[in-house]
Amino acid sequence: MKPITNPITVPERKTRNYKNRIFIQLVLLVSVPLLVVGVLAWRSYAAAQRSRNDLLLESMQQNVTTQLENTAIGIRNYYLDAAKGDTFSWLLNASAVPYSQYSSLNAAQKLLQGSSYMDQYIKSYEFLNLRECWVLNNYGLYPYTDARNYDEIAAFVAEQSANALSVYWLHRPDAATAGTLRPSRTVDLSGELLVLKLSTSTYGVKCMLLVHLNTEYFTQLLQSWAGDAYELSIFDRENNLIATTDAAFSQAYLDAGMAAGTGVTGLRAENAAGKPVQYSIVSQEMSANGFVYLAGYDVAAASAGQNLALVISMIVAAATVLILAICRWSSAFLYRPVRDLMGSVQTIFGAKDGSQDEFSYLALGVNQLAQSKDNLQELVGLQQSQLQELFMTHLVRSEVTAEAITHTLAEFNIRPCACYRMASMLCSPPGGETEQRPTGPEREALALTIVQQMPAALKQRMFICPAALGRRVLFAVGGAEDAALTQALNALCKDIHRYVGATFGCTALIGVSEPFHTLSHMRTAYHESTEALRSRTFMQGHEGDSIAYYTQPLGSDFMKNAYDVLLERELCAAVNGCDTNETDRLLQCFIDRLSNKKISGHERSFYLYRIVNAILSVGSNAGLSMNDIFSDQRENSFEMLSQIYAADTLHSFLLNDVALPVIQLLNEHRQADSPDLVNQVMQLIKETHGDITLTECAEKLNYHPSYIWKVLKSDRNATFTDYVNREKLEMAKQMLITTPMTVAAISDTLHYANVQNFIRFFNKELGMTPGKYRKEYRIEKGENPEGPEKAPNATNPAPPEAPQNSAPPAGNQNGGTPEGGGR
Repeated sequence: MKPITNPITVPERKTRNYKNRIFIQLVLLVSVPLLVVGVLAWRSYAAAQRSRNDLLLESMQQNVTTQLENTAIGIRNYYLDAAKGDTFSWLLNASAVPYSQYSSLNAAQKLLQGSSYMDQYIKSYEFLNLRECWVLNNYGLYPYTDARNYDEIAAFVAEQSANALSVYWLHRPDAATAGTLRPSRTVDLSGELLVLKLSTSTYGVKCMLLVHLNTEYFTQLLQSWAGDAYELSIFDRENNLIATTDAAFSQAYLDAGMAAGTGVTGLRAENAAGKPVQYSIVSQEMSANGFVYLAGYDVAAASAGQNLALVISMIVAAATVLILAICRWSSAFLYRPVRDLMGSVQTIFGAKDGSQDEFSYLALGVNQLAQSKDNLQELVGLQQSQLQELFMTHLVRSEVTAEAITHTLAEFNIRPCACYRMASMLCSPPGGETEQRPTGPEREALALTIVQQMPAALKQRMFICPAALGRRVLFAVGGAEDAALTQALNALCKDIHRYVGATFGCTALIGVSEPFHTLSHMRTAYHESTEALRSRTFMQGHEGDSIAYYTQPLGSDFMKNAYDVLLERELCAAVNGCDTNETDRLLQCFIDRLSNKKISGHERSFYLYRIVNAILSVGSNAGLSMNDIFSDQRENSFEMLSQIYAADTLHSFLLNDVALPVIQLLNEHRQADSPDLVNQVMQLIKETHGDITLTECAEKLNYHPSYIWKVLKSDRNATFTDYVNREKLEMAKQMLITTPMTVAAISDTLHYANVQNFIRFFNKELGMTPGKYRKEYRIEKGENPEGPEKAPNATNPAPPEAPQNSAPPAGNQNGGTPEGGGR
């Protein structure tokens, strides 16, 4: 027996080793130069990238400095100019707390709040009249001594009086009010402030304006300007941090004690995870506003792309080696796709017979797939009736386009006809009512069972398979002309009537539409067939008078009854007034008129939809949502309405399901909005200067006048007339003391019928005539009782205290200070 030897001969082994050496040398020859070029490209790219990052950093820092400095200078110049204008300068000379000068205060507050482009930069303001001891800010006007942080204010004023500058920026992060929720009558002295000393003397500062910058918005700006690897910070002249994109970056700069304006340099800090981060930074020397702007970028993050050249060269070298390896052993992989395909299809086609080759095996499997496709098409054919039922339902609901109708008929191999008729069938036990509201799922199940078990002979006489829609069975018949179509439909309806009676023991009533010529009119035909069922005008001579044909009203019989708009308005007024009894009466009157005038068909549906829309519009105009009114049945409310014909059932539906939910939600909505309504009424009276009636006010606010009267009486124990009289009284007092107008002219201005009525009203409210009031005021001020030659300045004098029987100002019904005088 010969020993087993290696079949590979020595020459073959030498040839294989030689091929391997050639392959290795070829790999080295290609990959080493690629790696060297990649390293050189990486070093060159890294140096250029660092230079670009430094230039970008300096450019970013300069842009941020320019934009924020321009903003700070613009804010500073704005308030300097504002302090010189007449709108604000009168506050510097006001001799007392100017409570009564509403319009001037409002104008000054709008001026101090800044223009629209400054809203995001300005947080608030504080105007301190240190001479007369009062404060004006966003929250109102009050005496200086009533401030809750009076001691802090006094210390702040003393500290700033020692500063020789009259306009400067001040950062106070450690103030007592910093970080607290600002209460009323508290002067906020924290954050970044623009300090303007507006009136000074040898005795100290008389007036001071403090403008608070919105440092949070500055932080947002810095975050929008900085990139992923870049950080920005702003410091004041005392190295206090104003805004930053990274607190750790700013603190590292402060800890390092670097001087501003030193150019690009390095900074080491720790990130949020506690890992050290190396930054390249650049800072600007202190600006004219006393700010220092710092910019930096994370060297490691910014250099993340520098390794791209090296990585690409290594990938190219590896890809070259891989390609050479594939070429070396390509013969081993030529058959791999066929082998993989065989492994995949064996789970589908089964195991391969040993006598078959791979291609014969794959061909046999493809033939089996084709046979499976034929079986699937046969299954689809079996389900064609269900698909036609679904198509019928879509036609009735107008959910199919004309192109889709043509395509679907072609798929079903159905030829279109010249004309069609639509039929709706209702089935019920013998003696049962058919036109009542739905009684449950039993009738829907009956309709579905009739469609499923209907004999094929009956279905073949129809244009398309019948469908069950709710409790109705729908079917259509097509033909070449109307006469033949009607005859075929009559025969089909009689056969269906017999089948339903014999099989299910039910009574079948069938409504038939008028002829139509395109399937896109199927929805209209459906409504005609259901309307025919409601009309109960059954043809004579058919079994049990079971077929009802729809007839279109013509001539003077169509829409002959005019809609009662007056009744609709009375009903809307009753609903808006939340009068349940009146609403019930008017609804019953509406239903009685429908019955007396024998209104039916489309006209009856039109009247019902219109009266329901009128009731819902009352709630919609008051701000109610239809989802709240029909929270449980909003999907089928109008469909239910079209199915109700009994007068008592229709009355119950309109009252309980439509009107009463609207009234209930109106009551809840108005009770919740009573305080807002009072404020709206007071604001409207002030805007019209009292020249408005209760009815006009109710129309503008979309409320009933009696409801506004009730709310004012219950909430403030006052009537609408009381508020109008108070507003007119205040206007009369202001015109008497600030203008030279005569009493008669003032009476005309306030729209009194005659001057005697005005004098009686004024005397009743203040206990003196208008002329006496003006005279006593001038005597109290040391002026000529007969009046000066020129009218007094409206902004200087303040009106005397009203007598005890006078009404308080309209803007402050409690007699307090007008702290709500903000924007």
